[in-house]
Amino acid sequence: MALAATVGGTAVLSDQRPEGSASAHDDGTGLFDRLGDAARGLVGDGPGRPRPEVISAGLSVHEKAPAAKVWPPQKRVKELTGKRTANSKTYQLSDGRTQAEISAAPVHYKDSKGRYQAIDTTVRPTNEKGYVQGNRTNSFTSLFGDSSEELARFERDGRSIELGLSGAAKAVMPKVSGSTVTYAGVAGGADVVYDVTPTALKEEIVLREVPAGPVSWTFTLGTAGLTAQQREDGSIAFVRAGGGEPVFVMPPPFMYDDKDDKNSPHGKVWSEKVTQKVALAGGRSTITVTPDAGWLADPARVYPVVVDPTIKIQPVPDDAQDVQIYKGNPGHAYGQDPTTWPLKVGKGYKSGGGVLPVGGRGAQAATRTVDVGGSSIGYRVVQTGPNSVNVGTYWLN
Repeated sequence: MALAATVGGTAVLSDQRPEGSASAHDDGTGLFDRLGDAARGLVGDGPGRPRPEVISAGLSVHEKAPAAKVWPPQKRVKELTGKRTANSKTYQLSDGRTQAEISAAPVHYKDSKGRYQAIDTTVRPTNEKGYVQGNRTNSFTSLFGDSSEELARFERDGRSIELGLSGAAKAVMPKVSGSTVTYAGVAGGADVVYDVTPTALKEEIVLREVPAGPVSWTFTLGTAGLTAQQREDGSIAFVRAGGGEPVFVMPPPFMYDDKDDKNSPHGKVWSEKVTQKVALAGGRSTITVTPDAGWLADPARVYPVVVDPTIKIQPVPDDAQDVQIYKGNPGHAYGQDPTTWPLKVGKGYKSGGGVLPVGGRGAQAATRTVDVGGSSIGYRVVQTGPNSVNVGTYWLN
């Protein structure tokens, strides 16, 4: 989803996503921070203090809906490239207003000169040592080699992960189509496929037919500035030497076959019966991916079957909280009535960072503000019950 915020009005652009997007932010900030950054870019930080026109949104349960206001058609004249952020674009409208479009997933990356450019996940030939294909026009760099011991490299901010197949090295040639790289038959007859998105390098192991018996694949793992940590939920976290939050994460893998299933989150019949284990062998770390043999051999399977381990930047938009942003009553002092503009969500940020838990009894409240051109946007989170949290977002005058 993308949010279009206009000086003079606000509109939600339904389900607009950057092409090939997955979902995260490239500097580890939350959705509130990204909305604040985009708002700064929209109104500027100078002494001139724009006054957004009052709009009607966020009603109390006791208020009647006001009459709708019809805005004239909005025609974008040009993009104001100097106001870009990682997750937003700002446009000049034909009637003099300015509009910011904010996306959950990143739409820009910083080039070598520190300027924001549009993300392009297309993989192209490269002369990088040890690699023949790659992409550097993204929130991270991905490189692909011509040897089985160096299939892929994922790097960002001086840290990297290299993946290859264990065993004797052999020459391979990646086949590229757009942002997809395929190593046909390289893993014991199975294909290894990489798909570059704005927030993740998706790896897929594709079995074209039912295997003769149990199968597993072991990948060599090289990290620069990171340590791989096995988690109880089956995921693998890549953390800095000093610890802290993960920089990259390989979520628990899953697999799916080629039969449609409307109730599946992947659109296909699927299973979580896949493990990935980190080990140290011969001075090198390895990751072994093992799908359940019974599920693969089930006569109900429709091949090909895809086993999906993925490397993601942390945090990703899927880990964020839902939020609604609007201008409240300008005649009402912020914070005096936390029930006037509620939005129920599962969790929200509390003052100073962290997450306000859902659980327990009684109401808990926390606030957070961000400066916007001399004013502030405030976020108020109120826990009103064991499974209910209200979030209000306000312009502070």
